[in-house]
Amino acid sequence: MSLLNCIRPGTIQCRFVSSKYLKPHPRPYKRRLFEAVIKPEMPEEITPKCIPYFEFKRRYDEEEGRYTAIELALADKVRKWIIEEKFRVFSICQFLSIKARPLHYIKNQLRVKGLEFKTYEPRIMNKVFEGTAFDVLSPLYLEMNYCLLFGRDITAVKTIVTETNRIPYIFPLAITYDDKILSLRQINELCELTDPEHIRAQTVQLLQTVPSQLTSTLDHPSQNLTFLLSNIPN
Repeated sequence: MSLLNCIRPGTIQCRFVSSKYLKPHPRPYKRRLFEAVIKPEMPEEITPKCIPYFEFKRRYDEEEGRYTAIELALADKVRKWIIEEKFRVFSICQFLSIKARPLHYIKNQLRVKGLEFKTYEPRIMNKVFEGTAFDVLSPLYLEMNYCLLFGRDITAVKTIVTETNRIPYIFPLAITYDDKILSLRQINELCELTDPEHIRAQTVQLLQTVPSQLTSTLDHPSQNLTFLLSNIPN
């Protein structure tokens, strides 16, 4: 055993440090306790618990205007059905609630008259007629208190007015023909006609006679002028 590793019992080891090194002394306990009591307790970052109204409205409009895959498929199916069946008359009607049995009878009665009775959600109909002249009719889709009547020719306008007057549950709000929304005066005029198809045929016939009459009218002065010039030497 070396002398450096040998320590005599009963001796105390100590290390002498220069006086220029200050030993850190903690602050008084009462002072630290006082500062801890009066220190404000606030979170480091304030996270908003409620989003602003405009942000909420924007998110709501985006969610409300988004269509599901089922809704898009149904709208496409309705659009193809209208094209395949060659419907030219379309009416939006207010429909009062009735029992299933009278409703089934009304559907069959209208089908015999050449009208198709349908009910769809307003979102579906807005998607079907999106980008067409019938976008202005969207306020008439009264949730589930409305129905749709489809017809294939101009005579369906008179049929819609006649049948809805007999049925106390259906009131027409708007009637369209092709891409035009008919006014109340036009609807009344069409209802007064006995046979609209016959009137249309007569109109086409009259329009076809206009060019021939115009040609004969324009040729008459030239023929008279030629005749007068030929008689001048005589």
